[in-house]
Amino acid sequence: MPSRSVHAAVIDEPASLCETQIQLDDPGLNEVEVKGAAAGVFRSDLHVWPGERDTHFLAVLGDEGSE
Repeated sequence: MPSRSVHAAVIDEPASLCETQIQLDDPGLNEVEVKGAAAGVFRSDLHVWPGERDTHFLAVLGDEGSE
């Protein structure tokens, strides 16, 4: 499946946020791609930052999108 590089804010360990490029697969069968202008985070995501939640790092937080 083809992929492309996209810009993301990634948390790779507690209290460590970095901007990086990640590979994103093109949409597959029965999937769609939605172009967004911005993304935010849920309050629950804020517990991942200091390591309060059991999370597998690397993680890309944020799922409140807008266009």
